[in-house]
Amino acid sequence: MQYKQIGILGGNGVIGYALTEALSELNDIQIKVGTRTDYFKKLNLAHVKYEKLYLDNSEKLKNFMSGCEIIVNCTGYFDQKIIKSCIECHAHYLDTSGICGLEQEVQQLDDNLKKQRLSVIQFVGVNPGLTEVLIAYCKKLYTVDKLEMFFSGTGNLSKSAILEIIKTSKPPYSYSQMYLKNGTKTKLDYMIKTLNLQPFMKAFYCIPLISCHFINCVQQLQVPKAYFFNVFRDQIIISQMAEAKFLYQNNETNKAIERLATAFKNYGNSRSTYTLIKVIINNNTELTFQSTIDWNALTVIILYSTVSLILQSRIKSHGIKPLYEAINVKELISELKKNATVTIEKNPRGEYIE
Repeated sequence: MQYKQIGILGGNGVIGYALTEALSELNDIQIKVGTRTDYFKKLNLAHVKYEKLYLDNSEKLKNFMSGCEIIVNCTGYFDQKIIKSCIECHAHYLDTSGICGLEQEVQQLDDNLKKQRLSVIQFVGVNPGLTEVLIAYCKKLYTVDKLEMFFSGTGNLSKSAILEIIKTSKPPYSYSQMYLKNGTKTKLDYMIKTLNLQPFMKAFYCIPLISCHFINCVQQLQVPKAYFFNVFRDQIIISQMAEAKFLYQNNETNKAIERLATAFKNYGNSRSTYTLIKVIINNNTELTFQSTIDWNALTVIILYSTVSLILQSRIKSHGIKPLYEAINVKELISELKKNATVTIEKNPRGEYIE
């Protein structure tokens, strides 16, 4: 029997372990798991092999990748050397992190991938990742003149993830109090607004913030007016995020990380676990993506679904691509719908009451 091999980097982390567990249930699959430590819970399965591995050792990395059809990087560590090793080993590459606009920086690398019909898909996660997929999905379904996206959810974050959030909360990575009008960043006259997004619930606090991923997607898909809001159910976490940003700007990085980690933990502990992405189109139609799991667990489902489509040779475009360009968004949404924790609904825009 011919087995397909998948390599997972960072298999001892929360996302890497859960992804390994999910993929281990697929038929005709062998999994290699690379980790920096031996001290963690392992799956005692014949088709799952573990290997101690450091990503800065190119030769050992290539030995690990040899025979793999797909490499999934769940470490949060990104290096172009990993992509180059994938090309040499003829493996597709998925990463939960990455560099915004990488394809423009490394044109030769992108060309080599296209020649070998290989894909590098960065930021395979919830936000960014799924958020842009839903924009492209809406464009497939409707004529979109105006799009408003609202993102909310719970989930614990590692210290490195929190530091990344703080670092990328300013230009050129993201722009607060802005929206896109005909592809151009345009100033809003408010910093926060309240809006009823779900029936029989209090209004959410919505903060406008457009990221480089959102900007690139909207410009690529030519949406005339586009807004993105980070959404919270109370104002406490908003003030704590502002405090963390202030601490970071005053070179108190560790305190900033601790403050934000505590804020997200308390926010999650005070309510049921959830992820919500609502898209309002042309003020009259809404698409609602909901899940009863947090964004870490949802990232695992998105990775799993993407891997499944690649194993079926369902790649839309090769080279260095965001998720919404690399994979057919309708097929990806269909895969996500198979999970019992996910619901996606399309409805006329409602006027919700508390």
